[in-house]
Amino acid sequence: MDLSEHAEIKNTWAGCIFRVKTGARVKEELGADYPEFVAELIYLNWIRGTIFALLSLFAFALIMLFDLHYYQADKWEVSIGYPILFYSHMSVFMLFTAGIGLSWMKRPEKTGRPSRYHQVLIAAFLWLAMLNLVAISIADVFINGSIAAYIGVVFSLAAIFIISNWFCLFLYLSNMAVMVFFVNVAAAYTGKDFGIQQINIVTFTAFAVALSRLIYYAHIRDFKNRKLIKRQKHRLLELSVRDHLTNVLNRRSFAEISDMETARSKRHGGPLSLIIFDFDNFKCINDRFGHSAGDAVLIHSAELIQQNIRKTDTLFRWGGEEFIILSPETTLEDVAALADKLRLLIEAFVFPGGVKVTASFGVAQFAPGESIEDTVQRADKALYQAKGAGRNCVEKQPAHFFSC
Repeated sequence: MDLSEHAEIKNTWAGCIFRVKTGARVKEELGADYPEFVAELIYLNWIRGTIFALLSLFAFALIMLFDLHYYQADKWEVSIGYPILFYSHMSVFMLFTAGIGLSWMKRPEKTGRPSRYHQVLIAAFLWLAMLNLVAISIADVFINGSIAAYIGVVFSLAAIFIISNWFCLFLYLSNMAVMVFFVNVAAAYTGKDFGIQQINIVTFTAFAVALSRLIYYAHIRDFKNRKLIKRQKHRLLELSVRDHLTNVLNRRSFAEISDMETARSKRHGGPLSLIIFDFDNFKCINDRFGHSAGDAVLIHSAELIQQNIRKTDTLFRWGGEEFIILSPETTLEDVAALADKLRLLIEAFVFPGGVKVTASFGVAQFAPGESIEDTVQRADKALYQAKGAGRNCVEKQPAHFFSC
């Protein structure tokens, strides 16, 4: 078996049953997502525990009426199991009432930092609930020798709650030991042989633990898949709005961001300007140094410009070797000064392979009554003027020069 086949088997659902992961291994496997995973488990167990407790309250309230009926019918004198049954039912009822009250005092968050308070509360609730349900099962053993209630308890909790390996072992093994001990007490008290019941207790506890682990590992797998899908969606979104070469925002992003900025400019009356520029004689760079050198010029220029504009300014790759900078709260004169600063930086920068380039810039300010496309068109005209003026310069295009 090669490594790829081995990895494929490890990732199957069946493989989840046989792989024992300690808390440290799960933490290592999930990495930075582990706190979110724990917080999600706490939240799910809190929701399920609340529903389980609410449903159980109605059931046990009804069951205690039957217990009182047995008391009136003198059943309590027949077997010690009946009073144990009543007090166990009452204990569970009080536990679930207290659990619901405590849980609703402070609700856990589904994501974020795990709540230690809820983690301890859920662990205590599960252990005490199972212990009380075990007491009910012991009462059944005294009455009719049946462990059906215990089997129902362990499988119900295994199917409902998602718990870690170590707590799972503690929860089930400790209560199994209590159950086995009191079955021996029942055997001595009644004079009956409960050997088969003891074997069944151990067997069905093992099955319940296996079911609990299968659900736990399945949830780990589901959580990892959901995080992977979320990251892939985020990556696809990034690819759809960013240029793959320079990693700056693309033309598609410009439409969305410029709409927001023009709406803000109209609402508050603040200036909004933009710069459009491209590199002079860029084809010559590709022909002389190769396309990889041209790509390096685009990549390093994008980095250089982003380092020298404000956080409120946004750089876009417009197409080919053309870029646009959208600059909110900036007048035409200020954006022209910024463009000249960037022009000098590009002119002085030495690109990989000793390549030197210059760039021409056109600037325009958004004017009332026009669209952002009109402003881009005016800046583009200014860029052509810069090219016609000998390149490596900045030209402005005021609004009154605009014509349809």
